Amino acid sequence: MFCIEKILYSAHWVCWILAHGESLGSLYETDFQSGLFYSVYGLNDILFAVFLPMLSYGHQRNLKSRPLPDRVALIWATIFEIVDLNTLDHG
Repeated sequence: MFCIEKILYSAHWVCWILAHGESLGSLYETDFQSGLFYSVYGLNDILFAVFLPMLSYGHQRNLKSRPLPDRVALIWATIFEIVDLNTLDHG
C-alpha cells in the first residue's frame, strides 16, 4: 500500500514539474530552500516506489524458504525488533 502511495506522489510531482518547471528559476532566486524542495522531493518518492517492492519481494522469497511457524515468528520478531536478522540461522 505504501508503494502505491509513493507512485501517486511521484506522478503528482512529475505533473507539477511539467506544469511549473519554468518557474523554478525565479523560486530559487526568491527562496533557495523552497526551490530545492520542489525540485527534489519527488525524487525521494520515486526511489521509494522502486525500493519498497524490491525489498518486499526479497523478504517474501526469504520467508517462503522457511516453515510456517518460523515465518510467523520471524515476522513478529522483525516488527517488534526482537531479534537481529543477521544472527538468525538461515539453514
